[in-house]
Amino acid sequence: MSDQGLRDSDRLEPVAGRDGVWLQDTDTNLMVINGVMVTDRLRVEDLRRVWHERVMQAGGGDRYHRFRKSIVEHRGRPHWREVENFDLADHIFEVNDPALRTKEGLQEYIGRQASVPLPFDRPPWQLQVIPEFGDGGTVVLSRLHHVLGDGMALVPVIFSMMDTGGVPVEKAMARQQVKTRGMRGKVWQMGLKASLLGGPLLAARAVQRPDRSLVHGQELSGTKKVSWTRPLSLSRIKEAKNKLGATVNDVLMTCIAGGFRHYADGHPEEDIGRLRVSMPVNVRSPSETPKMENKFAAVIFELPVHLPDLGQRLEETKRRMDALKRSAEPMIYYGAVNVLVKALPQGASRGLVDFYARKCSAVLTNVPGPRDPLSIAGQDVRSMLFWVPQRANIGLGISIFSFSDEVRIGIISDVAVVAEPDDLVAEIEAELERLYAHG
Repeated sequence: MSDQGLRDSDRLEPVAGRDGVWLQDTDTNLMVINGVMVTDRLRVEDLRRVWHERVMQAGGGDRYHRFRKSIVEHRGRPHWREVENFDLADHIFEVNDPALRTKEGLQEYIGRQASVPLPFDRPPWQLQVIPEFGDGGTVVLSRLHHVLGDGMALVPVIFSMMDTGGVPVEKAMARQQVKTRGMRGKVWQMGLKASLLGGPLLAARAVQRPDRSLVHGQELSGTKKVSWTRPLSLSRIKEAKNKLGATVNDVLMTCIAGGFRHYADGHPEEDIGRLRVSMPVNVRSPSETPKMENKFAAVIFELPVHLPDLGQRLEETKRRMDALKRSAEPMIYYGAVNVLVKALPQGASRGLVDFYARKCSAVLTNVPGPRDPLSIAGQDVRSMLFWVPQRANIGLGISIFSFSDEVRIGIISDVAVVAEPDDLVAEIEAELERLYAHG
């Protein structure tokens, strides 16, 4: 990003502060959301055509205009600028490598790509098409920089390319998000709570000691590995949550907490200790349609990994999640970040955001997808998952994604923190089986 070549006639749009705070790629952590979609055999030409028609041309070309813009520095601030001679082939392209036809080869490739920066001389996004994978499948690896938007903004973009039986995907997503997004409680009540409790909460978080444990505190290497669970049956998880008097999210969070606890059992030389996660919470109102922006609060949530009993972990996870749903913490954190990015220079505001991030061992996010089977350009979508980026000295990201009747949990780790994320995935899957048998 530079001022070089800017002309007075260039149409520049300032990058909003809450988006610009993600322009902080480092040698060890890139602010890039990586995702994978596996379909029946899909041609790159068909993907380009669908993307052009449903994304680039949406709303007369205005709805997702950021996908045509690069980021330049102008007068010390980042700005969006329309790219001349934009070519979709620069962003949607094939990667032909026989080694990527297997899960192991794909896994290694995604880990390598997670450390490759996106170029900022053109719009910061890519869709890499791996034409042959497994049994007659195709993989689409999406790489989207966080400055473009958060998960709730970008997921509808991906799904806008897709079809579902009889119902447009965007309408299905909108119906579902009314039930799942936004904070619980009246706005004025949350605002009052935030004004009364904001200062004490932020002060208390400021003096908390950062996690120092098996999965946090090490110097990051910048080398990434990824892993993911097998397809987890959403119907079966719902049966378990009904039996246990919990929610789907309670069940999955409990499995992650138990997975960490049992992962630590394999490393008796170290204690898992306290384990806080930075958890993005959508702060859009229930009636708000997500736009291309970052509009979430990263709240700090402590997983009860210290409890030895599965039932106790589930009960405590549910208690803490219920308390978070009733609290004003998301509004407090979101408001604080907005104040910081407006009142302070970029370096100072980003430094303060990182100061709070360093308290945590991992980033953990949960994004709901459509419940119906999907297709793209006439080809069925078999599976989907993604990996959340990390900032500061966090070397571990955990992503939960539901699609149709499946749930996938993706893990991305710096090898200095978790050398083999497959091991952690195996423990999470085993904990889910124990939970099915519980009670």
